[in-house]
Amino acid sequence: MTVTVKLRTAAALVAAGALTLSGCSAGGGGDSDRNVVRIAVMGGQGDTLDVSSSQTMLPYEVGMNVLDSLVTLEGGEPTYQLATQITPDSTATRWTVRIRDDVTFHDGAPVRAADVLYSLRYISGNPSGSGYADVDFDASEVVDDHTLTLVTTRPRADFVEAVLSVLSVVFPEGTTDFTSTLIGSGPYKVTSFSPATGAVLEANRDYWGGAPSIPRLEIIPMAEDSARLSALTGGQVDYANGISATGAETVSGQDGFEVSDLGKSSAAAMSFTLNTSKAPFDDPEVVKAVKMSVDRQKLVDVVLRGYGEVGHDLVGSGLSGYSEEGDGTEPAFDPDAAEKIFRDRNVTGVDMVVSELAPGLTDASTLLKQQLADVGVTVNFVDADPTTLFSDLTPVHENQMLAIYYANRPASVTLPMFFTSDSPYNFSGWKDPEFDSLLTRAQAETDKDRRAALLNRAQEKLRTNGATVVWGYSPVLDAHVDGIGGVTGTQSVPLFGKATFTK
Repeated sequence: MTVTVKLRTAAALVAAGALTLSGCSAGGGGDSDRNVVRIAVMGGQGDTLDVSSSQTMLPYEVGMNVLDSLVTLEGGEPTYQLATQITPDSTATRWTVRIRDDVTFHDGAPVRAADVLYSLRYISGNPSGSGYADVDFDASEVVDDHTLTLVTTRPRADFVEAVLSVLSVVFPEGTTDFTSTLIGSGPYKVTSFSPATGAVLEANRDYWGGAPSIPRLEIIPMAEDSARLSALTGGQVDYANGISATGAETVSGQDGFEVSDLGKSSAAAMSFTLNTSKAPFDDPEVVKAVKMSVDRQKLVDVVLRGYGEVGHDLVGSGLSGYSEEGDGTEPAFDPDAAEKIFRDRNVTGVDMVVSELAPGLTDASTLLKQQLADVGVTVNFVDADPTTLFSDLTPVHENQMLAIYYANRPASVTLPMFFTSDSPYNFSGWKDPEFDSLLTRAQAETDKDRRAALLNRAQEKLRTNGATVVWGYSPVLDAHVDGIGGVTGTQSVPLFGKATFTK
């Protein structure tokens, strides 16, 4: 079996044009004439620097600029970073991983295979590490300083694209405390951190991928997107991550500012989940009625203001493995038919948990509330704090409806992570043994064409019978002062290793 993955070299880092922010100049060498970029991101009081248990953007923004990964997602495709070669055996259960031999941590210690194995084992024990459930870490081993073997309990032909590329950051063996600092091997070093004030990062002048042009990043937590935008226009920050489409409209007309996004591979799949383990959504006809009540185009037009596009109840649009042929086959907008179903089944009201997990979700929920009211159903909002909503998953699974977004990742990643029967993140509670079986077979299939066919069948089953309404795709909109260019991204996180700041 051949695993095709791009190799991330220093030259490739500079030339990552597919991820360069639109409206910005390409990154280049040389010192910037601006020494500090102040970045506003969503953050909360409970944040640490542990990206594997993060609830907000702050730990990711720090971590992904400080840590290197074995494999990253660039443009939705797996790309080697610390890894130089990852090779499976004929059964796709033993994976030999070779890493670069020229990389050191910020404290000067070399990055070793033992650090990689320790990091992956640590990640596997945290919420964001659920993809490592099939890895037998007791059987996995370090071969030498730059080689390790990862053993899976069942064939995982998709191991690189569906597991390692999602989260495989590397930190020194023995790291257990992420509360105040973080040692990595990436383009920036942490000099200070607190969840209240954020982080200060200094450029790693010895970075193997080339020293950053911007000497210092100040990453500032702000829970509300409106506060981040106000801080930008008021001169308190230079870069506001994750602003609303309305905010983007406002700032794009002002001199001295630009609006940009990280592309389809970093978009947000804006969604409503219907909990099939709770009445009335244990009735498939009621689920169908909600889908027929949703005017997707109106949601996109009103909430996303021309920046997004209609969704078709699947995550992964525009990326490899997405089942395009079924787009448009989801139940059409038909409020009359929906109203009849609700009336026949005596459905008059539901509760929905609402929080601004992503800009626009609250506005979308308000519009959905109006659309359901038009067909005789009253929606009661249960307000939640977006910075703590997922700190305890148990109450989340008790909700009837949830306004949520999914990072737009390939189907091989999102299907098992969010929609299998045993996934802790399956907030719709939808369970289908045939869907689970199709995914298991796809994960084990070493032939790429046959694997793609199995994934397509699984996606169409989810689209037809599932209980998640993916109504639209919203780009992650960022706004910044003129002169910032070359920002790249992975999974919605802006990266500044090759960015410049000039005036």
